[in-house]
Amino acid sequence: MKPQSFALLLILGFALFPGCKSNPAAPSSDQNGNLSNIYPMKVGDSCVYRQQTFDVNGTSVQDETGTVLISGEETYQGHHAYHYGILNVPGYALVYWVDSDLYSFDPNDSTSTPHMVLRYPMNVGESLTLFDSSIGGALRVKETATLVKTGQPISTPAGNFSCVQFRIVNEYIYPQNIVDTNSVSDKFYADGVGLVLGRDYQYASSAHYLDGTFELQSFSLK
Repeated sequence: MKPQSFALLLILGFALFPGCKSNPAAPSSDQNGNLSNIYPMKVGDSCVYRQQTFDVNGTSVQDETGTVLISGEETYQGHHAYHYGILNVPGYALVYWVDSDLYSFDPNDSTSTPHMVLRYPMNVGESLTLFDSSIGGALRVKETATLVKTGQPISTPAGNFSCVQFRIVNEYIYPQNIVDTNSVSDKFYADGVGLVLGRDYQYASSAHYLDGTFELQSFSLK
């Protein structure tokens, strides 16, 4: 994968951008208590992340830090949605709960449709299809999330956390059901905080290599 800016990740890979806060609000009609614990949202919350990208040899080709900010809120299709953006970068994505599911949407793209990011609670080992669609004729693209583990200890510069670990697998499915696992992402969410660590793996030379990391450095809570 080529180096990407925080702005591009916001539009193309919004699953990397969770909320951070210490005291999740009482559940509303859209808000599941368990989901809101690992993906809390409140206007004014901000998280500082370090994003690193590596080549196939493990050499760092990009290293940058940015602040993800919840700058506002609105009603979208009857749901309470929050504005997620990058500090000092124009544009934002809408993120909202629907019961136990979390969705994101790019209001700046007329071709964008809501994309499921996460479901919680789930059972360990349980999988969920986030996306499954045909592109370019017979080629299908499928994205699957699996809850791998709970109580996973993770340490970052922001602190020590007990996390739930999700694995996101992106596959290209060709005719005759030939499956190519294009990329794998491990995401670690901490109760009352949100995403604290992401690890992305790309496929090359018959193996997956660490392509990038996304690590929580600090957070400011409302």
